[in-house]
Amino acid sequence: MQSKLLMTRASLTWIFIIAVMTAIGSEIKIMPFANTTFRFGLGTIVFFLCTLIKPTPIILAGVATSIVTTIFRVINSTLHDVPIAESIFNHLPAGLFYVLFAVCLQILDIQQYREKPLKLGLLVAFSEVISNLAEQIFRFFVQTYTFLFLHDLLILLAVALLRSFFVVGIYSSILIAEQKNGYKKC
Repeated sequence: MQSKLLMTRASLTWIFIIAVMTAIGSEIKIMPFANTTFRFGLGTIVFFLCTLIKPTPIILAGVATSIVTTIFRVINSTLHDVPIAESIFNHLPAGLFYVLFAVCLQILDIQQYREKPLKLGLLVAFSEVISNLAEQIFRFFVQTYTFLFLHDLLILLAVALLRSFFVVGIYSSILIAEQKNGYKKC
């Protein structure tokens, strides 16, 4: 009973760490589309890498990350004199992204592809594109924002591929290093 409680505390602590690190990472960003708060940041990279390094209840991590990221961005906006209601309205779509991204990763069961880098990278890129499209559609309906054109969709796809394979490359390097250390110990 007590070990289960400790494991739960450890899991919740890890989820909180993922959420905070993702929120901070998302502040290192590029904003490719005019007149919107949509951004490409390092948050997705942090989220994905953390869930690969240590298996995590991914949907719970996505919900926690959504909440923490939205709160973080709202606080940051209000510090720059943006009214709180407007700030919440502007940043809710990003929260939607993290929930949908986590749901996609869970549905595709990415943990089973941890040692299959090509499949893993493609599935995560697919998940990111789907999540970004949903975020953009949500922005289209709730904000004054023009819909995406073909070149915008190509940017979403290129960034998703770049980010997912960047993380898969880092993760694969970690696995190779661990294997080399294991061989040295034998």
